[in-house]
Amino acid sequence: MDTLRKEGGKELRRKLIFYFILISFLSVIWYSYEDSSFFLETPRKIRHLLKGILVCTISILGYIPFKYFRVLWPIKIWTIVHILLIGVIVLIGVLDWLLAGISFNIRNMADGIFYFIISPIPFLVLTFLFYKFKKNPESL
Repeated sequence: MDTLRKEGGKELRRKLIFYFILISFLSVIWYSYEDSSFFLETPRKIRHLLKGILVCTISILGYIPFKYFRVLWPIKIWTIVHILLIGVIVLIGVLDWLLAGISFNIRNMADGIFYFIISPIPFLVLTFLFYKFKKNPESL
């Protein structure tokens, strides 16, 4: 507990909670939008752009508190995972735009990746791992 106090543990916890709530709020807003009738009226390409904006926003919001950790591995993990998954989604999206449609299975896979990226679960897992290894750095 002393190491948390030395490094501004309360301030870091507040930031993590704030960004967790913000990511969760954006996810809930997206799920609500998807369940509305307005979602089906929105053209497919506009939905793709909205998804891209949301993914970029959540990736940036997740990155911001990790830069206060004073260690680089959480930032590296967050960035690498998001860049790889965003790359897969962009590739599928480009194929969808160029081919004017892709198979249901590929679209389903892209949706699963999208929901994983916008959910607060990766943020929580990385935060818990950070605190676990912070208390016991030899296990890292």
